[in-house]
Amino acid sequence: MNRLKELRESRGLNMKEAAEELGYKYMTYVNYEKEARQLHSEQLQAIAKYYGVSVDYVLGRDREQAPVIDMRIMFKYNALDEHGKRIVSDLLDAEYERCTRNAIGLDDFTMVARSGKKMDEATKADAQKMAEIIFGDKE
Repeated sequence: MNRLKELRESRGLNMKEAAEELGYKYMTYVNYEKEARQLHSEQLQAIAKYYGVSVDYVLGRDREQAPVIDMRIMFKYNALDEHGKRIVSDLLDAEYERCTRNAIGLDDFTMVARSGKKMDEATKADAQKMAEIIFGDKE
């Protein structure tokens, strides 16, 4: 299976949706995925960034998906106190659950802490602020 197809399917996208998300014309994307057209370095980097994997993974050189970490996010995360880090960790756990099992919806900010208990309103508000601080400002 082609890596581009594998990545697209892992997001639950069809080819048209993937093309739109990446800013390509539909047939251009189809040709990339079917390997009828070669990806240049700019396209490879954009696709790797979009899917959060390395260029080597997109090219099939790596067997495992090695996530690419935005260092600005890591610096912001490391600057948080323990309470902030716990909230971010709970947020990421909830997002992982939502993405992989569709068990938790962050759209309405219904989240479950690691303990399995629903977060109270104050913790939800803290989590939302942390998410905006960490993920909202990507200048």
